[in-house]
Amino acid sequence: MYLAKLLLPFACVLLLYSQAMRGLAWVSGAVLIPYNVELEGAHILAERQKLEQGKFPLEFDLFLAGSSRTMSNYSPTILADRFHIAHPNIAPLKAYNLGNVADAFTLLESNLRGDAKPDILILEFSPHLFLLQNKVPLENDTYKEYRSAITHFELNLSGYTRNFLGLENTFVFNHKVVKTLAGMVRDRNLDLKGLFYYIRSLAGFGQKIRPGGQVFYRVYLPDRKAGESLSRFQEDPRDDYRKNYANLPVNPEAWVAFERLVAQFEQDGQLIVVRPPIHPELYQIENELKTDLIQKVQHYLEAHDVAFLDLNPHNYFSTDKSHIDWYDTPRLSLDLAEELLPLIRWPKRDNAPL
Repeated sequence: MYLAKLLLPFACVLLLYSQAMRGLAWVSGAVLIPYNVELEGAHILAERQKLEQGKFPLEFDLFLAGSSRTMSNYSPTILADRFHIAHPNIAPLKAYNLGNVADAFTLLESNLRGDAKPDILILEFSPHLFLLQNKVPLENDTYKEYRSAITHFELNLSGYTRNFLGLENTFVFNHKVVKTLAGMVRDRNLDLKGLFYYIRSLAGFGQKIRPGGQVFYRVYLPDRKAGESLSRFQEDPRDDYRKNYANLPVNPEAWVAFERLVAQFEQDGQLIVVRPPIHPELYQIENELKTDLIQKVQHYLEAHDVAFLDLNPHNYFSTDKSHIDWYDTPRLSLDLAEELLPLIRWPKRDNAPL
């Protein structure tokens, strides 16, 4: 009781301070920095930066690599656990999700060597990985400001303090934003639940990094109903997607690096190529606009005896139509494991049966 009396004034001060912070954000549109458990945001950025520099984890048996679709869709720990259940007499595989790395094929081909080369590489096929992407100038780096803010706040405020003060989202929220949102609800006949999730989405992706490198997107969405509610607020991506795919040519350097990567695993190891699940309409656009590229890749893989899995069509949910929502990724990972089980040539391991 005595302790409670001592702590009460302190709690009242913190409560008043938290309300003042929210009031300041309302009036000025101040940007609040996200609450990330155990410096989650800084940790994600640090991990991704190391991979971009070709600093891959060493002595792993299985890597997944490709674009952000691979990074967010697949849990390497679920894959490894399922493989071990199917083959209990073989030592568990060490698996890691490298996710999206810049110039993916070039970076993989040049760095998956020696102790960094796995026995098995699960490589994504999405047409955009072969296209000549528009390079973003360094001074326009979209992560630059975020890195700076994350570092400053996360080094100076503990997670518990930020959480208590309500600093849970990166979020510009003032009277102008409210007016805009009210107009959206009125004009699009949207529900309040959708409005709530849309406001949360303004905070960014709501990312969390999981063991083995998988990065969950939109972790503030609890289930499919929430994703469906949010998706009604979002702009239709099909026109932009079609325009981008129509205008971007094939990158010859990406194709050469891809050929070298295939040859690398022909000599030693196993390569399996997987086309990730996306929204049917985006899938149709890819097939229509990059038919020649898709057929070229498939024929090349067939000629080199490389297994190819296409996970479309599917019944997982994607709020942004390109990445599977986090709550569906465990099911997707288990399904992928079942597809991979008959394809993998199991490596010789320390305690493999004779």
